[in-house]
Amino acid sequence: MVPVANEEFRLWIGCGRYEEYPDGFHCFIEPHAPFVRKLLRKIDTRARVAALQRAMDKVLSEADGIREKRWWTYEEFTGCSVCGGRAWRRPT
Repeated sequence: MVPVANEEFRLWIGCGRYEEYPDGFHCFIEPHAPFVRKLLRKIDTRARVAALQRAMDKVLSEADGIREKRWWTYEEFTGCSVCGGRAWRRPT
């Protein structure tokens, strides 16, 4: 888990092994929901999460050894049809 500085809500990047591939990894951004609640406020996470995704995409695109990069929605990644968000994995 890599915490990301953000005053409005908790924001972090998670990474792990992608077991289907010997050198595969997946990374994900939390929160994956388009809104979070903090006290009595509903906070829109979409702009900040999208900016973080673009920054991660740029870093991954410039890194040696990254071959097959693909972004999924949270629903595509988990199979959850009532969820929202983005995830990335690096298959071989």
